[in-house]
Amino acid sequence: MHTGIIAINSRNGAILCYMGGIDYGFSQIDNINTPKQVGSTFKPITYLTALEQGVEPCDYYDNTLRTYAKYENWQPRNSNNSYGGSYSVHGALANSVNTVSVTLQLNTGISKVKRTAEKMGITSTIPEVPSIVLGTADISLMEMVTAYASISNGGNKIKPYIIQKITDQNGAVLFEKKSKYQGHVASAENVKKLQQMMSEVLTEGTGKSFSNYEIPFNIIGKTGTTQ
Repeated sequence: MHTGIIAINSRNGAILCYMGGIDYGFSQIDNINTPKQVGSTFKPITYLTALEQGVEPCDYYDNTLRTYAKYENWQPRNSNNSYGGSYSVHGALANSVNTVSVTLQLNTGISKVKRTAEKMGITSTIPEVPSIVLGTADISLMEMVTAYASISNGGNKIKPYIIQKITDQNGAVLFEKKSKYQGHVASAENVKKLQQMMSEVLTEGTGKSFSNYEIPFNIIGKTGTTQ
């Protein structure tokens, strides 16, 4: 498996860990800055946009298999091929339900979701199609971690950086990073709602096996698979 890992302090953007791959001699691809399909890790961006539009975590949507003629008879399916009944918004995110997520995406508006993604630090081109909620856009890990940092810190956009300070041989400071937020991505109230929803991913949703690691911190997250 050839992968990359990056860790960022979400309060100020300081990069704490940057590993672009497992072996430079094996592959020179930097997996942190190389755009790839991000899968369902994109869903929180759509859900945050929906919350900003007045949707509530306890609102319910039908879990119906639909065919969208407007989009070349596109038929988004759930990973478990289970349909029927309904899901709350928070339950749909926790269980990564594609049918509900697409409905939420279309009701919220593709352009509005794209604007939220840009506010959160995503600079890659996002296509004007509803499937972006399922993560069909090519986005780098750096961009996604930057976006997730704004969820972690309560809604403030950060700019990642590596160099903290530069001094000369006498100790005089030539450069020192002055951390400051780049603006708000959404209201603190709605980011808090999203945080609670993303905690359910790891307690009762698709990521609940993560609890086996017994990490002694408050953890939120989102699972994501791609083709």
